Amino acid sequence: MDSFANVVNITYFIYVDGRCDIETLRKRVSTRILARDENGKQPYGLLLKSTTEKFGFTCLSDKSKTIDFNEHVRFCPGADDPDRVYSEHEFLDAVSKLADNLWEERKPKWELLVTPQVKREGSEEISTAIAVKFHHFYVDGISLAQFVRNCIVDQPAPKLILDPVNPRFPPLPLYKKILLGLQVFFMGPYISLRLFGNDYDPVFSEGPLTGGKLIGRTKMNISLKMMRRIRKFHNCTTQAVLNSAFIGSFQKMAKRKKIKLPDEIIAATVLANFPYPDEYTNNYTSMAFEPVPINNNNPLGRLAEMENYMKAIRNRTYALKASLILLKLLGMYPAALIRQSAKCFKSAYYVSNVPGIQGSATIDGKNVGLIYGAGSIVNQIRYHSGVSVYGGTFYISLYIERSKIISNREELEEWIQEYEREIRLLDAGVAAKAA
Repeated sequence: MDSFANVVNITYFIYVDGRCDIETLRKRVSTRILARDENGKQPYGLLLKSTTEKFGFTCLSDKSKTIDFNEHVRFCPGADDPDRVYSEHEFLDAVSKLADNLWEERKPKWELLVTPQVKREGSEEISTAIAVKFHHFYVDGISLAQFVRNCIVDQPAPKLILDPVNPRFPPLPLYKKILLGLQVFFMGPYISLRLFGNDYDPVFSEGPLTGGKLIGRTKMNISLKMMRRIRKFHNCTTQAVLNSAFIGSFQKMAKRKKIKLPDEIIAATVLANFPYPDEYTNNYTSMAFEPVPINNNNPLGRLAEMENYMKAIRNRTYALKASLILLKLLGMYPAALIRQSAKCFKSAYYVSNVPGIQGSATIDGKNVGLIYGAGSIVNQIRYHSGVSVYGGTFYISLYIERSKIISNREELEEWIQEYEREIRLLDAGVAAKAA
């Protein structure tokens, strides 16, 4: 498999109060993955398989007889001394250094990376940090959150709070499904290239990947109640709020360095095909691309522009449906097509919003203090904003490739603070109107 297909990963971070025994965690995960339901099927049997290339095609290879769970639930390389207390930044830096590592074909492409002692930012307590890393082939964000709920945290686990980012796509009548199938068959390459986007700006994409990645997260609370209040008052989607906050904060960081931003960039958003069909590993998401203006300094005007951006995407339902079909067909296409399509994958940033766990979870009776996710950084997509909900609070991660605008962790932390200020600014407008 080529490097592009090998590093499209999605990662969830879990922080557990106190120390967790890695052997107990390993036994729990392996038991639940190997378990069979009342019909004798393995709900998580996909995790016993790996992608491989045979005769020029991408195929699945059964690894159930050779899988070694000691290799899949292990100490995090670079933060693997069980007697040392690591800072949260040291843990995140260790995970980010593994981002470009190629998966081994001999084993399934997923793993849990454990650091037994981590001091989280803003806390003096010691936590166990777990990075749940999956190749995107197996899961999307919601499926990975379900894996965390069903295979890692204690049972009975809290359910996910399915608060969709966008209105649900209306069901397609049969004749449209037939037309869509014909469209995919005859126009698949065109649809793929349209979804892959167009031009990008060198400010956002400065050449080949360097491996200089950074991961950070919000420190303040952005409650689910606050986000719903903003959405209701401004009559917009969560994705519009997040895109607006992303652009507004990026503008401020660029201004500090006197870097001129382009008038328009290609931005991406991830949409799930609701209603969700099951709780097991699968990928039901599609990524849509749209040119968005980014030089609007008025927060409300920018929010309105982002809402129009979201509406434009929703109006292309047929293309999103088609892309989901194409994703399912990728294993039937020659692997060379995937490599060539990677060269056309041009976008500056993307925002993903994943419903998280309601209430509070535990692992071996210990409280889970924090869960949040981060997507992949590949090709020309250099900035990912991952948003998830845990216990009624939004947590925002920023996973980036170092650039002229964000070159070190200190600048990333500044950007995170600006990101949150942009969201709170919209909420402040709601409060002022109410007063």
